[in-house]
Amino acid sequence: MSWAIGDDGKVRSKHANDPISQDAVVEANRQLLLQRSNVGINKYGITLAESGLTRRQLLQHALEEALDLANYLQAEIMRHDGEYEAGLMAGCLVHDAEEGPQAV
Repeated sequence: MSWAIGDDGKVRSKHANDPISQDAVVEANRQLLLQRSNVGINKYGITLAESGLTRRQLLQHALEEALDLANYLQAEIMRHDGEYEAGLMAGCLVHDAEEGPQAV
């Protein structure tokens, strides 16, 4: 596998159809990162590096994303253990189409 940094500073495979990583998991994550970056660029019109967000703002965004991740992980653990459906039935959780499961 060979790659090069182009004139634009972007990493490119020397062969058009070659993945950058030999590890399928790393390659899948690389593709997801590129997709998320493009979503942000399309939504905000600039890259994260160009955003001008302060360190505090970046930390706040990261914290909010980490909290979302914790909720997704907990919901899946509860679903796996059969507690998710019990929580919905008991009225402890409500399911929002956009936000997912929410405690009440």
